[in-house]
Amino acid sequence: MKELFLLEPDVVFLNHGSFGATPKQVFEAYQQYQLQLERQPVRFFVNEASGLMDISRRKLADFLGTNHTNLALISNATTAVNTIARSLHLTNNDEVLSCSHEYGALTRMWNILSEKQGFTYREHLIDYYLESENQFIERFWADVRKETKVIFLSHITSPSAIVLPIAEICKRARAAGILTIIDGAHAPGQIPLNLDDLNCDYYTGNCHKWLLSAKGSAFMYVSDDRIQATEPLVISWGKTQNMTGTTLLSSEIEYQGTRDIAALLSIGDAVDFYRTNNWSQKLNANRHLLYKVRTLFGNLFNTPPIADQLFMPMMYAQYLPESVNPQMLKQTLLEKYNIEIPVTTIGYRNLIRVSVQAYTNETDIHTFETALNNIFHRIVKK
Repeated sequence: MKELFLLEPDVVFLNHGSFGATPKQVFEAYQQYQLQLERQPVRFFVNEASGLMDISRRKLADFLGTNHTNLALISNATTAVNTIARSLHLTNNDEVLSCSHEYGALTRMWNILSEKQGFTYREHLIDYYLESENQFIERFWADVRKETKVIFLSHITSPSAIVLPIAEICKRARAAGILTIIDGAHAPGQIPLNLDDLNCDYYTGNCHKWLLSAKGSAFMYVSDDRIQATEPLVISWGKTQNMTGTTLLSSEIEYQGTRDIAALLSIGDAVDFYRTNNWSQKLNANRHLLYKVRTLFGNLFNTPPIADQLFMPMMYAQYLPESVNPQMLKQTLLEKYNIEIPVTTIGYRNLIRVSVQAYTNETDIHTFETALNNIFHRIVKK
């Protein structure tokens, strides 16, 4: 399976979750779009670009279970959340409620915006073992206050790799008149999605991770009743151009003047690759490797798991013992064993996170197990 990708064959790549990996077939399509642009730039931008973007957007919308008019293609989920947050015009009477397992860059964004605009940004503290969806829902909802105007949650948390039960949160929020922004950076291609069924106000996801498109390709979903209020980060010609194949949302968000849109166009090719190769089945066929990793961590670390297996996507993370130097561990795994894997942080605690893709195999996990056993045997021996 790994031969379908451009990954170095001798690297044990257990970090698909950070930036993804693109199949050769999709990458070649991506390069063809770049060549198409360069061979006749005027024709491409004036006559071809909007139609090609429309094809990519429609294929993605069908894959995500929504209408193409509710989607805009964008470079990454962080840019999308910035776009949404700056469209809300929150004041000092408002509160954004999130949780303590959010992606660091976006936590930073909310903190900076709250300082500038005067609203409150607050995090629900997950310092407990997640044993059921209802437990999380009730504990999180108990943190909602009358000032809460926006709920911002990840669908799959980046550092801790847990699937949050956002559907019920979105349902309750809509009934309470609270806006919901869901960061689904890791979700498309990793777990099934039907955006219309989620009933959220905003949803964003990366396509260059688990959906396998070229780097720098993502989307922003906006519900019908929020499209008019959603403003672009970059104001350009927008809807005044009246380009074929654009919608009100896509014309304002997508068009930013001269730029390379090849990665966005590759989304449609990635959807085709994913479906033609029954990628979801291939991916889930490797779920047993995650259970091996979970058992391995349980045997080596004297730390509890973060959540029940109910919350586990195709990634698994666990807290590291406090005695372990996280950067030294990451460096040793890469330099001595050629294992690429992230070590992340939540608050003051360090985690190690494993991604299992369809190209991950038993040998990869065995190599990882051997490396950790060697490393932690030395730690225990000392």
